[in-house]
Order: sequence, then structure tokens, then C-alpha cells
Amino acid sequence: MGLYVWKYGYRKILEPWAEKFAWLDPDIVSYAALIISGFTAGCYVLAAEYPVLLLLAILLIFTRMTMNTIDGVMAIQQGKTTLAGEIVNALPDRYADVVLLLGLVYCPFCRQDLAIFAMGTVFLVSYTGMLGKAIGVSWQHHGPLGKVERLILLMVFTLIQLFSPALSFLGFSLSPLSWCMVFYIILGQITVFNRLRGQLREVCLKEWPASRERQAVAGRALVVYDSQTGNTKIIAERIASTLSVKCCSVKEPFDDRLYDLAIFCTPNIRGNCTARMVEFLKKTPPRFNYYGIVVSYGAPLWGWPTAVKTGWSVASRLGGRPLKCFLVKGYHAKFKTYKGRPNRADQDKAAVFAVSVARKMIKRSAYEQ
Repeated sequence: MGLYVWKYGYRKILEPWAEKFAWLDPDIVSYAALIISGFTAGCYVLAAEYPVLLLLAILLIFTRMTMNTIDGVMAIQQGKTTLAGEIVNALPDRYADVVLLLGLVYCPFCRQDLAIFAMGTVFLVSYTGMLGKAIGVSWQHHGPLGKVERLILLMVFTLIQLFSPALSFLGFSLSPLSWCMVFYIILGQITVFNRLRGQLREVCLKEWPASRERQAVAGRALVVYDSQTGNTKIIAERIASTLSVKCCSVKEPFDDRLYDLAIFCTPNIRGNCTARMVEFLKKTPPRFNYYGIVVSYGAPLWGWPTAVKTGWSVASRLGGRPLKCFLVKGYHAKFKTYKGRPNRADQDKAAVFAVSVARKMIKRSAYEQ
């Protein structure tokens, strides 16, 4: 979510101020933020003639950010969190984006074509964010170019513009505000991708319980795990719950002849699975037709590459190729890294992984018959 999470901390700071303005309707604050954006756009249009207006533009952008935050705080305090209020909170904000970016389109310090492309990108970012509401999932805030990030970027590059007329990078020389538009375009497309991915993940989990594929995999799959601190067990249980299949530790006996698919879950122990998992695979070499691998890791820096090695190690013991591998972060008791992981998002990703593995098994088994 990037800097979006800072908004919640800033809300705490603004709560006493919101109480002082309890007499004011929060919708008025939302509309006032739109007017502020109009003045900001004017500052950019006239900046060549009056460069000091760039400083005023920075102040006005910060004021808009504050008003966009405090109106929500006021609505909560006054008990006015209605659906109509959500419309007023969102729509003027989109208009404010249009007005502000139009100011940059006509700003003499900014290339017009880049500003127009940036405007289109911001529209796509906002649209994909709200698209989740339309299809029955959550409003998405993923990605590096949310509203907070783009306004902070604009303030930074506006300040640079005040002191440097041009910046050169990789042989290209542009004004700082033009470079800001380039960042908008690149980071915006990444944000669109991230938000769509988040929506597709939620859609996948929402549609899976009623799907025929879920019924087809029930009774044919098994989740086998070993866990030292509980991280891997959490993920294993979420995968088993998603597929509605049995979940057992390596210490529990089971008949592998009853299952076509197994998902093996293990912590990363310096590039290998746990000793119990190694012993389990040695004593009872499974005869599954298909399998997937999950590796949890918590060490900093070297955690991910050694987790990849762990996945290869498990695959070499099982033979053949896994349908899919999934690496997940977990809190490391020694290094104190990744506190609170695996979190809800990690568990959702594990659930999507489980669905993907199940679907691959069904397609491959149908093709092989």
C-alpha cells in the first residue's frame, strides 16, 4: 500500500482539530479541497511569470492532502459516514485530480504530452482502485502511485523545479516537473497492474467455493506440513481449508494411495527442509501423481534465495516437477524480522496458490487421460 498507510497515523494527529470543527459539515471540506486544487492549478499555469507560485503550489497541495484526510475524520466523529457521503468524498477528489493535472498540462515548465499521458494514467489508477467495489470485492489501494504518493512526488519535483530548470538522466534532459510526469506514467502502470492482481486474487477466492473444480479436488488432495514456530502450520491450514482437504503434520500417518495431489509445506532451514520432513520423505517416499511445494522463510537478505534452494531440495526428493512453488514470509524469532507475518494477505496468497495448484492438477490429469 505504500505511503497510504501513513494516512491512518495522520488521522490520529488531525482528530483534535476535527473536533474543533464539529460545527462544519465534512462535505463542505471535500468541496473546498476541490477549490484548493483549482488555485494550485493556477499557480502552475502562472509559474513562469511568478516562480514563487511554485512554493505556494506546494503549500496548497499539502493543504489539499490534509483536507482530504480530515473530512473523513470529521464524518466519523459526527456520525455522517453514509453511502452518499462516500460519493461526495470520492467524486470531488477525482475532479480535483483533473483540475490539478490540467494545470500541469498548461504549465510552461512541463511538457504537455507527458502531462496528458500522466493524466490518463492517474484516471486508470483511480478507476482500477474503485473497480473492486463494482465487482463485489474490496477497494484496492495497492501499488506505488496512490493519491498520497503522487501528491508527495509532485511536491518534491515542484521544489526541485524552483531551483533547477532541467535534469538529465540516461541522456534525456527534461524539466523536473516533466520527470515527475514520467514517474506518474511508469509507476501508474505498475499500480494498475498491482490493483488488478489484487482484485483477481479476491475474485478467485470468492468464486472458488462454488466452483466445480473445488468439488473435483475434494478427497483427492492432501496437505503435509512441518512447522517449528507455527508460521508454516498457519499457511498449511489455510491451504487445506481453501481446498477442503485433509491437513496433517509429518508426524501423522496417512495412506498416500488415497490421494492424487499433495502440497508439502516446510520452513526454510539454511537451504533445506526440516529434519523431520527429510526423515519423513526418506521413510515413506510418497507416490503422488502431482504435488506442490510451500516454503516459509524469515531470515533477512538470504532468506528468499535459500528458500528457493529449499524448494529445489524438496522437489529433488520427491522426483518429477512440482505443479507450483510458493514462498511466504514468516516472523523469525531470532532476527525479529517480518513481524506479524504470515499476515492476512500472505494467507490469501497461499489460498490463491492452492487454487492454482488444484486447477493445474485437474487440467493435467484430464489431458493425460
